Amino acid sequence: MNNVLSDSSKVLEVGDLQYSLIFKAEDKINRTVKLPKDNGLLSAQSYQSLYSSGSSFSVLYGLPKVHKTNVPLRPILAAYNSPTNHLAKILVPLLCHLTNNQFTLQTSAKFIPEILEHDSNSIMVTLDVVSLFTKVSLHETIEIILGKLYPTENDIFNGFDSNSFRKLLELSVIDINFVFNTKLFKQVDGMAMGSPLGLTFANIFMCHLEEIYLGQCPEALTSPFL
Repeated sequence: MNNVLSDSSKVLEVGDLQYSLIFKAEDKINRTVKLPKDNGLLSAQSYQSLYSSGSSFSVLYGLPKVHKTNVPLRPILAAYNSPTNHLAKILVPLLCHLTNNQFTLQTSAKFIPEILEHDSNSIMVTLDVVSLFTKVSLHETIEIILGKLYPTENDIFNGFDSNSFRKLLELSVIDINFVFNTKLFKQVDGMAMGSPLGLTFANIFMCHLEEIYLGQCPEALTSPFL
């Protein structure tokens, strides 16, 4: 796990526990959601559901990848009581429609008729991203999300303008503090497994790449699924 934490491009050591960081994180979230409430764009019920209080630091632990050489660890954050956990959970259903595209199939039942349309001379290739979550570019993914939700400057989405929603996304996934072995760390890039938005951000990021690169492939080389 110390090897995982040694990548300074992803994780920085903050030092001893600083509980004031929890209060600061809660205050940032509460001030961000209070503005649209005061402007009449967010209901009192929605504001209460987004309000953050009584939080604690996320805790890092590792799950062994027993199927891989040297049994590396998969880093997982126990983030169920972090300042951003409730906010992240509420954002997931708002973003789920961005996690699919024309190349996505949801079930094997839909995969079977697709594959049967190809003759025996076709070649099927599967691709895998090593450590996908930690390689998701947070700032780039936020820009992708905002570009899709706010096609024009004055659009309102679910009671938030573009700037307010950007702040919510940034608060949910950027500079996340966590504890390992009594030391405090900050994740500066990449998604953490354990965050409610982890899978959502990873899927949105991959959908964006699929649309770019598969859209440029000759039609004979691609199928409408991955």
